[in-house]
Amino acid sequence: MGWFIGISGNNQTLKTPLQSLSSNHDFCTEFGSFYLVGGGITETIHFHEDASSNSGWIASGVGISAGENPKLFNQADWKQAVQNEASYLHQLNGHFAVCRWDENQTELITDQLGMRNVYIHKAKDFVLFSTRLDWMMKLVPEASINWKKFGSRWLAINQFSQESFINGIERLSQSGHAIINSREVEVSNQRWNYNTREVTSQNFIDSLSSFSTLPLKNGLPVSLGLSGGLDSRTLFAILLQQSKSNWTTHTFGETNHPDLETATLLSQLYDKKHYVFREAVPEAKDIEGFLPDFIGQTILTSTPSHYVGFQAYKKIQELGLAVIDGGFGEIARRRFMNSLLLRARTALIKKDVSALIPFLRLQRADIFTKECNNAMFIGLEEELQEEINAMPDIAKIGIENWLDLFSVRTRVPNGAGPEQARSDNELLNYMPFLQPDLIELALNLPLKDRKNAHAFRSFIKNNAPKLQNEPLIKGNYSYPYWMKDYTSAVWMLIKHKLGMKHESSQTIDFLMTIEEYIRDLYNSQSAKEFSAYDHDKINQLITGFYDEKNHDLAHQLNWWLAFEVFRRL
Repeated sequence: MGWFIGISGNNQTLKTPLQSLSSNHDFCTEFGSFYLVGGGITETIHFHEDASSNSGWIASGVGISAGENPKLFNQADWKQAVQNEASYLHQLNGHFAVCRWDENQTELITDQLGMRNVYIHKAKDFVLFSTRLDWMMKLVPEASINWKKFGSRWLAINQFSQESFINGIERLSQSGHAIINSREVEVSNQRWNYNTREVTSQNFIDSLSSFSTLPLKNGLPVSLGLSGGLDSRTLFAILLQQSKSNWTTHTFGETNHPDLETATLLSQLYDKKHYVFREAVPEAKDIEGFLPDFIGQTILTSTPSHYVGFQAYKKIQELGLAVIDGGFGEIARRRFMNSLLLRARTALIKKDVSALIPFLRLQRADIFTKECNNAMFIGLEEELQEEINAMPDIAKIGIENWLDLFSVRTRVPNGAGPEQARSDNELLNYMPFLQPDLIELALNLPLKDRKNAHAFRSFIKNNAPKLQNEPLIKGNYSYPYWMKDYTSAVWMLIKHKLGMKHESSQTIDFLMTIEEYIRDLYNSQSAKEFSAYDHDKINQLITGFYDEKNHDLAHQLNWWLAFEVFRRL
C-alpha cells in the first residue's frame, strides 16, 4: 500500500516480530529509541533521512497539490510539503499517510478525507504505529474486536465513526494528527467540511479534467477503468479531449457481464485500445495463501471472492500504466442515500436514529450470538447518533448536501479507504472524483446541475456524443441512456421483479473451489471455541451451501469466510 510501521520508546521488544512482518522493505531507519521501516512501489512511497540529525520523513500514498492547476507529487514536492505544519498537509488533495521524526518527537499525519489511515498502540514504555491494521493486530497482545464499535461496520452499509473497532488500537483518519514524544501521545481527527461559494458546471468540469489528466501532465501513460456507468463515461469523454497517444482504457470482470460488454463497445466507438482482463478463480492453494493478506488489508469492506477481479492490478502495473476510475462520482450527481431523502426525510430532520437505521442496514451474514448482535446494534445506534449530532444543521446546508457530506465523512474513509490503501501497493491509482477540492465544487453546484447528472450528460453530449448510444449499467442491470434518475430506478425495479438481471456464478465458483478450506476453518478448534459465533447458524450455512446445494447462501458464506479470516489475524 506504500506502507510503514514503527516503534517509538524505550521498550523495543516488538522489533523482532515487526521485522519478520516487514522483511520486504525499501527503507529502514533506527536510532536510540526509534525504529521504522517502510516499503511499496516507487510511485506510492517516498522517503528521506538525514542521518546526521536523526531526522526524516516517509510519505505513503499519492499526494496532489491544492488549489488551481493541481500537480501529482514527486519526491521533490513531498520534500517541500513535509516541511510545513500538519494544517498545510491537511489542505492537500490525494490520499496519504505521513510520518516525520527527529530526536525529540514523532509526528503522524493523514489526508483530509481519511482515505489513508494510521493505527496507533500506546503502551507504558513504547508506542507502536503503522498504516497496516492487520500487522498491528498481530503485534498487539490485547488486540480484540470491540463489538459495539464493530456494530456499524457489520450491520450497516459501512462504519460511521472514524474510531478503531479493535481494542488497544487507536486510528488516525480524516485530517488525522498524532504527536509522540517522551511525555505524551496526542491523537486527533477532524471531520471533513467544505466552504460555500458560487460554482458553475463549467468550473466543475474544468477541475475534474485537471484531476483526471494529472499523470499525463507528468508524462505517465494512463488507463481509465471504464465501466458501463455514467461516471467513468464522463472521464472517458474528458480523456477524448486529450492526445490519443498516451492513454487507454481497461475493464476486468466476467465475460458476459453487461459492464464489460458495454465498456468494450464504448471504446470501439472511438477506436481506443481497450484491455479486457477476464480473471479466473485461482486454485485453492493460492486462495489460501493470499486471503489473509487481502482480508487483512481491506478490513472487512470486501468479500474474499472480490479478489478474483483485483488480480488484474498486477497486470496493469506491469504495463506501466497509472490508473484512474469513476469511483464516487455519485457525489457530483446527487445519488448517495436517496432512500433517506425519499422515505425518511422527517426522520432525518428530527435526527430520529431508530427510524433511520432500517434504511442504512446491509445484510452480510447472520452468524453471531444474540448477545453479540445486541451489543453491535447498540453500538450502531450510539455511533450513528454521535455522527448525526456532529453534522451541520440541515436547514443551513440543505438536505441534499447534508446527505452527501455525511457520505464523505462516513463512507469515504470507511468504505473506499481500505481498498485504496491495499491497491497503493500494486499500482499508481487514484479517483479524480474523490479529491477534496473537487468535492467542494460538487457540493456547491446548483442542484439542477447535479440531479439527473445534468452536468455530466451535457458535457458528454457536447464533446463525445457517441457515448450516448450505449445503455447505462448499474450493478447487474442495464437501462437506456436517456432515462433519468427516477425512471431508471423504476426500470431496474421492474427488471428485478421479472428476474431480468445478470446472474454471476463467480462467488459460487470461488466458494466451491475452497470447500475443503472452508470446512477445515469451521471445524478447527479456534472456530469452535469462538464464543461470539452462533454455531448452529454457521453449521446450517455451510451444510446448506455445500450439502444441500442452496447457492442462495453464497453471499452469507462469503462474508462469514471474510470475518473468520479477519478474526484470526
